[in-house]
Amino acid sequence: MVKMLLYCLLLMFMLSSNSLTKDADQIVGNWLTEKKNSKVRIFESGGKYYGKISWVEESIDPQTGEPYLDILNPDKSKRDTPVFNLLVMKDFIYNNANQTWENGTVYNAMTGKTYSGYMKLSTSNKLKLRGYIGIPIFGRTDLWTRLKE
Repeated sequence: MVKMLLYCLLLMFMLSSNSLTKDADQIVGNWLTEKKNSKVRIFESGGKYYGKISWVEESIDPQTGEPYLDILNPDKSKRDTPVFNLLVMKDFIYNNANQTWENGTVYNAMTGKTYSGYMKLSTSNKLKLRGYIGIPIFGRTDLWTRLKE
């Protein structure tokens, strides 16, 4: 009887854990930024969520023919990194209670600044991304649109 109870508890845990992963993975995919000048691919790795620039409206400098670089990065060793494929979102963790992705950072290559951030789906195809300094009230929210695969 005890074995059966333990088996049922283990099965329930596995099913609920799988459900949490499924809920958290709703954010995975390609997103068009609010200004429609870039696309970001959000992916999961090690239980955390990240975002890389997968398309930029202007990725090549017309004067030089070379890719635009992350020239404003505060880390001088990263200033030769192309903006295309740049990791701009890091370490977001899914909070099932709030249905938000929290405690991550957002890097703005246009300014070279990194902000704290959180994300929430307003619909299955609309993502609210808030970047802020210190506390969320001191920040800005962008509304991104999911792209069809």
